[in-house]
Amino acid sequence: RLNNLENNFNLPNANFTIGAQLYDGVRVNLDVYLASRHHNETWVKGGYLQIDKLDFIKKDFLADLMQYTTIKIGQMENNYGDAHFRRSDNGNALMNPFVGNNIMD
Repeated sequence: RLNNLENNFNLPNANFTIGAQLYDGVRVNLDVYLASRHHNETWVKGGYLQIDKLDFIKKDFLADLMQYTTIKIGQMENNYGDAHFRRSDNGNALMNPFVGNNIMD
């Protein structure tokens, strides 16, 4: 039998990042929160499809243009204001020297 959790009990945090190459010049990235402070279910933070070559259409299709171009489609980082650049991002809290976030909050 498991004991009931009390108030203010911190749940473990975990992030999962998937980065894969689907084809030459085509990559996909997906950031997933496996668990977070207020959610115990898994949910997607964001992700994108990045295209650096269009060889999947035809060999060297628009190669001169794609030499200087990258196409990104998807949900990248949301800008929630200046403070979000200094706050811990779920399971990445070890990367923040002020683990409790800002010195003065």
